[in-house]
Amino acid sequence: MRRIKNILIACSMLVNVISCQGKTSPAHKDYVSDAMLKNTTNDEHAFRLVLAQLKMLLKTKNLNASSALLNFPFFTARVSENDRTGAATDPVAIGEYSKYKNDIFNADVIRLLPTYTEDQLSEIDSKTDDPYYLSLTKLTDAGSQIYEVYFQYPEKGTNAESFFGFVFGKVHGKYKAIGMYGKWPIK
Repeated sequence: MRRIKNILIACSMLVNVISCQGKTSPAHKDYVSDAMLKNTTNDEHAFRLVLAQLKMLLKTKNLNASSALLNFPFFTARVSENDRTGAATDPVAIGEYSKYKNDIFNADVIRLLPTYTEDQLSEIDSKTDDPYYLSLTKLTDAGSQIYEVYFQYPEKGTNAESFFGFVFGKVHGKYKAIGMYGKWPIK
């Protein structure tokens, strides 16, 4: 029953985001600006709507509803963390989400991802030879584009840097986060 309620909440939020299209209210600007959507492809438009919804859910720390925006199995690492190469690995099944949700959406992700700017967004080249993106592309609809949100930031209280990235792809006609990686493994 709780899962159904969370799904309904997530659907309701998506309807709110979609219904804000074309409006110029300050609330709309918080989700997806008109400038962001101007001259975008259908894939990019769909990606930005899902990213805006995830931003809203993270701002309210609604991690249970955030699961509706992930594709399961959700991949949480690259094969080689040291040089950031290799295929996607460490999948989290939907039944494991409650165990790993606070690791996937850790304090830095919750703090930083909702503040993304165009500098943190990228479209992954469809001709990439990177094994990580190639492995995730196999999960997506043929011919669709994949996108990434990437943050590099200083760790609190040290001189070290940390990072995380979330990759989004279209699966069965809908954009979802299909994988993420960070400095520290989740599993």
